[in-house]
Amino acid sequence: MNPRIGRKGYSFKGAGQYYLHDKGKDTSERVSWTDTHNLPTKNPHQGIRHMIDLSNHADELKQAAGVKNTGCKSKAHVYTYSLAWAIGEQIDNETMKKACLESLRVLGVSKHQALFVRHNDTDHEHVHIILNRVDPKTGKLATLNNDRIKLSDWALDINARFGWKESEERIVNNKKRKKGEWVKHEEKSTRQEHLDEKARGIAFWKQQAKDRKIHSAEQLAERNELFKAKEEEIKAQRQNIKTAFKPLWAELLSEQSKEKAVWKENLNERMEARKKALEKQAITEYYNTYSNKNEPVSNLDKTHEAARLALAKRQGAETRGFLRDVNQTYQSDRLDLWDKHNAENRDFDRDQCRKIDTFKEANDNETTHDIQGRERTLEIEGNAPG
Repeated sequence: MNPRIGRKGYSFKGAGQYYLHDKGKDTSERVSWTDTHNLPTKNPHQGIRHMIDLSNHADELKQAAGVKNTGCKSKAHVYTYSLAWAIGEQIDNETMKKACLESLRVLGVSKHQALFVRHNDTDHEHVHIILNRVDPKTGKLATLNNDRIKLSDWALDINARFGWKESEERIVNNKKRKKGEWVKHEEKSTRQEHLDEKARGIAFWKQQAKDRKIHSAEQLAERNELFKAKEEEIKAQRQNIKTAFKPLWAELLSEQSKEKAVWKENLNERMEARKKALEKQAITEYYNTYSNKNEPVSNLDKTHEAARLALAKRQGAETRGFLRDVNQTYQSDRLDLWDKHNAENRDFDRDQCRKIDTFKEANDNETTHDIQGRERTLEIEGNAPG
């Protein structure tokens, strides 16, 4: 059995997306068995959500436990490694779980949350362990110092106990370590080759980010165009309703103007008749009577104002009814557009994952760094550490 350690990561969601699904797909055919440790569920997807929740509340746990929350705060809460057996060795789930639990104990993280995921997509049996570095009681991060040496020594022990095949390189390296010799892995490439590979990786991830930015901008443009079309339709129909009511307003105001003219003409006739009737009365009483001739006009103005208000309400009701229909249509179109964009996003993510897999295969370097790159692609807006 051979342990293999990946780099620390930032996204449980990305790790779950990678380990609990087939490469670049939504299916899970390569996942043959899962189990959880220190989680209130056996469902691996719910387990990932519990890990995210604990990770997001690390600072609160520190405060409750009286742990100082100072200095640089690492968000690399995800720790992954795998245990792989030699080709031909058949390992049952229970034995595999015991090996996983032993490895956690050797690393000193038996109290931490962990998820075990067994894959069947290779010739050799292997299981991946997703570990939450956040202590569930104190909120502190597990440092995992000398993890490679600890797991290497443990692998020699458990292989001997179970009769599993051992890596010859591990035996030689452990003997050197016991003699105090420094063990360094053989250089697999020259410095220039390493720099070239690094440059290709940087260019690849930049292109991934650029593609996602373009994809998001195109979708935003579609949403803005839908909103703009709605606003232009509202503006045009407001003008149409205003134009349609313009003759009605002209007719109403013309009628009211004629009514007021007739009223004034009749008033003058009535005042002349009253003047003759009051010729024998005191001049003061006459002027008092004449000065009140405009009082009745207020009743006519109220009638006219009520008519104008009724027409304005009618125009407003028609406008509001149209706006309601337009907004309902817009809301329906917007939901359809969101569904379309969500489907496009799923297709885009799958396409990005395929590109990542192709890139990894071309570089023959399927490491946790690549997995984290996948996570950054899937979570470009950033929800670290979840």
